[in-house]
Amino acid sequence: MINCAIIGLGAISGAHVEGYLAQGASCRITAMSDVREENITRIIDKYKLEAAKYTNYKDMLADKTINLVSICTPPGTHKMIAIDCLRAGKHVLVEKPMAPSLAECDEMIDEAKKAGKILSVVSQYRYTGQYYRLKKLLDANKAGKMLHIAVDALFWRGQPYYYLDWRGRWETEGGGCTLNHAVHFIDQLIWHAGMPKRVAAFMTNAAHDNSEVEDISEAILQYENGMLGRITSSLIHHGERQGISIQTDKGSIGVPFIPQSSKTLENGFPQDDPEQAELLRSEFESIELPPHQGHAGQIHDVIAAIEGRKSHYVTGTDGRNALELIQAIYKSAATNSVVELPLPTNDPFYHKDTMIAQMPVYHEKKVSVEAFKNNTIKVGGSEFVEKK
Repeated sequence: MINCAIIGLGAISGAHVEGYLAQGASCRITAMSDVREENITRIIDKYKLEAAKYTNYKDMLADKTINLVSICTPPGTHKMIAIDCLRAGKHVLVEKPMAPSLAECDEMIDEAKKAGKILSVVSQYRYTGQYYRLKKLLDANKAGKMLHIAVDALFWRGQPYYYLDWRGRWETEGGGCTLNHAVHFIDQLIWHAGMPKRVAAFMTNAAHDNSEVEDISEAILQYENGMLGRITSSLIHHGERQGISIQTDKGSIGVPFIPQSSKTLENGFPQDDPEQAELLRSEFESIELPPHQGHAGQIHDVIAAIEGRKSHYVTGTDGRNALELIQAIYKSAATNSVVELPLPTNDPFYHKDTMIAQMPVYHEKKVSVEAFKNNTIKVGGSEFVEKK
């Protein structure tokens, strides 16, 4: 049995607790750490857990029976805590984004290699029904040649969202909607289409005057083979909508999965091709779902990797790739330039401090609170979870 612990008991920690509980007898939660003891008590009472309480996570790491640690703290703390966990002999599952800089990502990856431990970055959409099936459909070469890919990470957040002290600061949050909201969909884009070669982007803060960081960005991508892509990241879209759209030579597919296909008339104009669209739908729906979805699916894969079983767990390198594309978007928008990938280690956007020095400060952060009384959040992707 794998003994698990969680560091940081804010809003997202519940998804980890439920993910571990979904594994049945293969693991158990034995310890929890947060700087506020009331947070620990709240989670333990809510889920009726028998777990040790620690207000200092370093004290918890002295427990040699702990095998796997989830890190659910703000992004600026991820590197330090992950390295402490790895050096203590623990496997690590760290929430998105992996870290605020590529340099920090590389330190975490190197430390995991030295320790011989698993380092996984949360990308729960890879285990969410429609996204999972979309990937399998593409991998089976049944969807046709990819011609264009687009991501919409459209969220809405009110002004109080940035009252939380660490949010809305380049130093502690590392970025705005592009980094902290679109990251999962950027991971999806890379998972489906790979890393682009060039990026051109714009960003601004349109509606949040208590935040230094961007609340909307637009990026155009170019791949080595000439294919184009697009990423829209936003906190200003009412109603919220997230998804991915892929055009192939056989049809239009994506999430939500509403396949469409056209065939040509004599003059080149389109005519619906319902037979091809139905074929795409049939292939999609025939794909078997993973045993668990969302965070539970990722935790299942991490535990399998720890136990030496077959696993496709999301690696530290996967998490780094998403951050590298995000940093390219930031560099392009901040410097008004087309950015080539990969970013070298001497690039200003490889290190946090030199990156921050080039970023615009849209507004001075004037209102701050340490925590909200209402800690409710929506975990993205639930609308695309499919039942077996």
